[in-house]
Amino acid sequence: WEPLAMLGRRACWTGNRNPSSFLHDLAMIAYLSLFQLKPEVTPEKLETIMAQTRVLLLRVPEVLVVKTGKRVNPSDPYPWFVHLEVETMDKLVICQDDPYYIKYREEVLKPNISEQESTAFEMEPRKDVKYS
Repeated sequence: WEPLAMLGRRACWTGNRNPSSFLHDLAMIAYLSLFQLKPEVTPEKLETIMAQTRVLLLRVPEVLVVKTGKRVNPSDPYPWFVHLEVETMDKLVICQDDPYYIKYREEVLKPNISEQESTAFEMEPRKDVKYS
């Protein structure tokens, strides 16, 4: 049988054996956040933060992909990142108003983050960004 891909709360037939490729095709906006951690955040605490990030943000229906990681090179300026993929900039705004996103911001980010840099990117080649 062919797998189903979950999009929000609906199942969609993909005709593809790799459901993640279907979700990736829908995502047009990548939202990348780089973070400075507060001095009291230990490596063990960062592992917990990364797990909480995945759990909470994957509950937001507009979020198609969540990736998070820690720096490899200690001299790099940001020790942690979060990458989200959504369909449009409107869906990113809806995502940031979602109760799970607000809970994530208040309970995970605010207590542990000292600085944040975030940028949204259009991932569709030749698409005018004003239509994102």
